[in-house]
Amino acid sequence: GLFALLFERKNSIVYRRELIRGVWGPYADPHSRSLDQYIVRVRALFRRCGGENQLRAIHEVGYMLDDCK
Repeated sequence: GLFALLFERKNSIVYRRELIRGVWGPYADPHSRSLDQYIVRVRALFRRCGGENQLRAIHEVGYMLDDCK
């Protein structure tokens, strides 16, 4: 779910709250660190597959998935 949301909005900032609610539901805690742990896993997947890290953190705002280079 996390990657799907980021991919749908590629090259655009997806806000933390939007990601958390989109994956864990409307009653999820927007201050949860679960999102950060999943981002670590997605970045590791990029590395294992030999890809660049196209997942950028926008400090205290959200994340952005860039196009492949």
